[in-house]
Amino acid sequence: MKTIPLLDSRIVAQAFALRRVVQHPVLVSADVVPGDTQAYGSVLRDRGGVWRMWYLGPPIYCEYYAQSADGLNWERPHLDLVAPEVRSEVDGPNAFLCRNQKDVNGAWLVGSYGPEGFCVLDAEETPHPAAKARFTALYLARTETESGMYIVHSEDGIRWVANSGMPVIPGWRDSSSVFFFDTKKQKYVWYGRPEAYAAPSMHANRLLAYRESDDLVNWTPDRTVLDTDDADADPHHLLDESALKAGNPNAPAAEQRAAAWAELTEGQTTGEGKPLVRGRNRQWYGITAFPYAGLYVGIVWMYDLPTGSMWTELLHSYDGMDWRREAIRVPFLEAIPGTCMCTMASPPVNLAEETRLYYSVSNQSHHRVPNPSVRKGIRIAALRRDRWVGYVAGDVQGELLTQVMEKPRDLNLNARTEGKGWVRVEVDDADGRPLPGLSADECVPFSGDDLDWRPTWKSGKGVDSLAGQTIRLRVSARNASLFAFSV
Repeated sequence: MKTIPLLDSRIVAQAFALRRVVQHPVLVSADVVPGDTQAYGSVLRDRGGVWRMWYLGPPIYCEYYAQSADGLNWERPHLDLVAPEVRSEVDGPNAFLCRNQKDVNGAWLVGSYGPEGFCVLDAEETPHPAAKARFTALYLARTETESGMYIVHSEDGIRWVANSGMPVIPGWRDSSSVFFFDTKKQKYVWYGRPEAYAAPSMHANRLLAYRESDDLVNWTPDRTVLDTDDADADPHHLLDESALKAGNPNAPAAEQRAAAWAELTEGQTTGEGKPLVRGRNRQWYGITAFPYAGLYVGIVWMYDLPTGSMWTELLHSYDGMDWRREAIRVPFLEAIPGTCMCTMASPPVNLAEETRLYYSVSNQSHHRVPNPSVRKGIRIAALRRDRWVGYVAGDVQGELLTQVMEKPRDLNLNARTEGKGWVRVEVDDADGRPLPGLSADECVPFSGDDLDWRPTWKSGKGVDSLAGQTIRLRVSARNASLFAFSV
């Protein structure tokens, strides 16, 4: 059967008296691994039930490895792989990649900076043409001569070998990037920061770009696919973020940014006399993007410059480039004021009845004002299967009419009711007329919470009796939520 989550609104011809509502994952666990940790990494589960996590920890930036049998309780193996001058700084025995590190062949893995982000593919789970070993990873680093996105390979996910020692996507693309092999396009896809901006620096108005490759080496140019808009923030109200980082010794000098912008704008400033050195007050900081049930899902990090907070928003796309936001823009994961939040580069992990999301929260804002009680940690949240978005009916009966469906073989609904709520299904012809024996009045009403409710009718008929006819579904509901169809 084919599953159609209602995040994909293409199946909906019309929704009457139904509210489209983003669903929020429920927190399962906090502080999944010890230490000051951050989700600039990946979590994968293989068909043998082994879970692997690659994540960021101190010193900035250093990658760590952990393993689990259930995705909840994690073990940190003793690896002893990082360069001697870094060992005294790492937080735990499971660090495997830090600065000034080479592979067994003497090729640079990381030089003076990085790795930032660590996105991993497992060829045993998703075969792809450029695999040189079971695991392939992409991350941002600076070596002795170059900066950019590097590709490495590993059989065990711990000991890595450089692809070429040169970046496959050059340039300083700050933050965590995402790549995966798109089986529909038969291409590798990358999301991250572009090089070109309509401003004096890449931090002036953060964007997200898209690239494709056949071989992981040769990539198409950046195509910008995500920018915030006027509904997020007034484009004429610009902010000097460096001034908000007062007290941070690593913050770029406000004078340097002001000079760059003054040259570009012939000395213009805001009415308050502050230099115009930043872009919108809200910007896209990063993304976790992945194929899902015939579309692409994006969990995007929204960065609020005035407060330094960061939260996530749920987007979807039909081609991976043209992204759609919900009409009512709300945080996806629970937003915590004054904190920074980011998700793993790898997709969430899909289990039989739930989707698990791994992400991190820091109680320090992005402005990094010194704070002795700063704490970062990786968390797990869970979403019941396919419940990204729900069409919600209240006390007034609502109705959802689908587009035409070609020759459905069967029918299940993912639905939940509240109190005395109910759901009924009617099967119509292409013109919206009920088929004999399959009307809403003859449907046995559903109450409860079921990922795979199979409607029945008093006539004894079912969708499987339609012998390949073209139909529409008409779902009526009261005090209930509809999440997905399987046909």
